[in-house]
Amino acid sequence: MQIRTRLTLQFITIGAGMLLFSLAFIYAKFQHFTEDEFYNSLRSKALMTATMVLKDEENLHPLEQKTLDGAASLPIRENIAIYNARLQRVFAFNRNAEAPPVNILSNIKTSNSEYRFVHKDRYALGIRHRTRSGREYFIIAESVFNSEDLARLRNILILTFFIGVAIVATGGWLFAGLALAPVSRIVDQVDKILPSALDARLKASNNHDELSRLVQTFNRLLDRIQFAFQMQKSFISNVSHELKNPLSVIIAQLEVALDKNRDPEEYRATLASVLEDTRG
Repeated sequence: MQIRTRLTLQFITIGAGMLLFSLAFIYAKFQHFTEDEFYNSLRSKALMTATMVLKDEENLHPLEQKTLDGAASLPIRENIAIYNARLQRVFAFNRNAEAPPVNILSNIKTSNSEYRFVHKDRYALGIRHRTRSGREYFIIAESVFNSEDLARLRNILILTFFIGVAIVATGGWLFAGLALAPVSRIVDQVDKILPSALDARLKASNNHDELSRLVQTFNRLLDRIQFAFQMQKSFISNVSHELKNPLSVIIAQLEVALDKNRDPEEYRATLASVLEDTRG
């Protein structure tokens, strides 16, 4: 994987993570605010109903569960019920609504002020209420929580996330390209350096950053390589010069010896002289 692609993926991961966390935080806060507003509305309805119903609390009696023909299958979207201290239902907007379990009623009875819970896909609020006569009642207001604003916000945040990721990906790709552009220029300059032009050097910028230090280090390496090649060339030249003189003498002696017929002693003397020159 190329460095530019790796940097882009890392940029996308970091940016998408931060964006997702921010959008999730916004959604959670808005959901909490919406639920609080919903429960405040339930509280107002419950207390208003209790105020009107409990004016005549002497005539309240436990209600029996009723089943209305043809209406029992209809979904119940909201209801307000009042229970006495014995947890008997004495009032309900919708008598056909199923009462909460006993453990929930017990939690409402033991709670300090109010108790929030979910019952049959409805958000419910249980409130302890004491009348002027000193009697304690428990009011349960429940309704279907269906916030269109929350759904619209969720759709907007999802769309915002994908748009944000696209922008982050584009920005990361461009940013990685700009960050690696000096490296590409250095690579191009290195590719143009030939063995016949060891005096070429890389152009260093004035940014005094890591890449500038890399260019300076590479230029010092080229200086050492050029110096080594010059030393090698000088050594070869000196060796060639040192070998040229003895060889010239040997060649001259052999040419003189072969110039005409000579006595064996003269050939022997010439070969001895050549042997001495080669050993010297």
